[in-house]
Amino acid sequence: MVAWIVRTLAVAMLLGGGMPAAGAVDTAARPAPAGLLQAADDDDDEDDDDDGNRRLRGLVAALPADRLGDWLVGDVTVRVDAATRIDEDDEPITVGTCVSVQYRITAGIARARRIAGTDAWHCDGTSPTPAREATGVLERLPDGMIGVWRVAGVEYTSDAQTTLELDHGPFVLGGCVDVRYRADFRAIEIGTTEADDCGDTATRTQTGTIGARPAGTIGDWTIGAVTATADMQTTVDTEDGPLAVGGCATLRWHAQAGGNRAVGIEAEHRWRCGDGSATNRRYGTVDVLPATTLGVWTIAGEQYRVDESTQIEADDDHPIVVGGCVRVTSAVVAGVNQAYRIHASDAERCAGGAPDDRETQRVYATITAMPAPPFLGSWTIGTLTALADADTRFESGASMAVGDCVEAEYRVVAGANRLTAVEPRRAARCADGVTRGYGTLTVIPAGGAVGDWTIGGTVVRVDGSTVLDQEHGPFVIGAWVELHARLVGGRLTATRLETAVAPGTGGIDAVGTLDARPTDDAGAWVIGGTSYTATDDVQVALDAAAARSRSATPVFVTVNAYRDAAGVLRLTQVRSGGYTLLVPALRR
Repeated sequence: MVAWIVRTLAVAMLLGGGMPAAGAVDTAARPAPAGLLQAADDDDDEDDDDDGNRRLRGLVAALPADRLGDWLVGDVTVRVDAATRIDEDDEPITVGTCVSVQYRITAGIARARRIAGTDAWHCDGTSPTPAREATGVLERLPDGMIGVWRVAGVEYTSDAQTTLELDHGPFVLGGCVDVRYRADFRAIEIGTTEADDCGDTATRTQTGTIGARPAGTIGDWTIGAVTATADMQTTVDTEDGPLAVGGCATLRWHAQAGGNRAVGIEAEHRWRCGDGSATNRRYGTVDVLPATTLGVWTIAGEQYRVDESTQIEADDDHPIVVGGCVRVTSAVVAGVNQAYRIHASDAERCAGGAPDDRETQRVYATITAMPAPPFLGSWTIGTLTALADADTRFESGASMAVGDCVEAEYRVVAGANRLTAVEPRRAARCADGVTRGYGTLTVIPAGGAVGDWTIGGTVVRVDGSTVLDQEHGPFVIGAWVELHARLVGGRLTATRLETAVAPGTGGIDAVGTLDARPTDDAGAWVIGGTSYTATDDVQVALDAAAARSRSATPVFVTVNAYRDAAGVLRLTQVRSGGYTLLVPALRR
């Protein structure tokens, strides 16, 4: 799969450019010679690309034994040197192979930059019909990019020979794409394009309670605050339950003159609509497994309902068996623990070991000690001591000094705290000498109250005055906890502990353009036209290209969120990038 992705991206980069030149003679104006047949509708084949590169397709007629030197492609000579990239992921390039060549004219010589094998029909003229083109909103995206795509209500099939172009960002549901395809709707090429090319057909998404629906599937649906009309082209998915009035569903629609048109309607579990459900995670030993995987599991003495929507991840080193350690992410729905993610984990996690070193903990506090620029070495932030190294991220251009309020993200690696990021924050976040943090609960005293707790690798004292809030699930090993603490008699003492929703474990995942964001992370965000609210516990990981407000060039981000009891979408995580494809070892 990796090789295929590399090959398709490489071939995508080859597309564009003009007809070849032989020696110092520009042949762009003459007819294509035999062996250089082009698709009938390749209107852009006569243009140089933005970097001045040209392109030709043809059969390899001759090439040197060591690959370096002059190749004859069709009736054109191209020079190959050590800088030329030759892509042979699928099969070796030999005499008779149909290739696509990207090249430049330098000092009268056609110097090849890249050579890649391509479909034989590009060279022998056997394409059954000229390719057709369509532009529309992407409504369905197959796993692994191979399979059935749905664009503006029409289905196209891609395979390993389909070229994928990402000139205008990643493929995202609701994004605008161009498709080149054959009469049988097999996709030759699929690429992202500007949203304006799709006119007013941009797809919007709403998850909410079904307020009204037609007797069948065709007609007006009201989901949340949106009413849209479903027709024969609307995709209706009832895999996660019936689409009944009062149930939860996700609506995708196009805003059009005369009314909204429903693109897709999908049943959702009740907790996705926010009914006061408590969402959290925990580590625990599997006590009981049902015979068919689906059904009621018992983990650390608690029962969890597992159904077709639950993601179950295991591997050869960490099978899921009775007595094994797992991490379960769940929501409490009508008093029942609904598991939506379960994955195998190391036994030490269930025994109260250190947090997984892949998990990022967080603290808000003032700097009490720090190294000189470039800031590598030991930091003390509040009561946290941690090391910064070459991988630690510092906000570009920010100045920091002892006494400043910062947000520090860190990981516990082999018992030591390693800083992953340090960013300045407004002084109010560190007011009154309170240390605030978020982390994984790994040690809890017997009885679950007074004593020493360990949260995110930090030991904190809980006494009779500590406020304990279990709004988002119980205090158990593996729970994500918000900590408020002060130094009392030289010891860090908790004033308040409450369970929270861990980054990435909310029930809602989405991808969209970053339209608007607050200046200090907490506050109102607009992503892909949808409004979200973030509090201090949101995890933000945006690269330098992610502008703080809507820009002419869309910036795509992935988000994780949940819907609270009031129906508000609350962010747990915002990250740069279009999408992440997860392929667990076992998924039910």
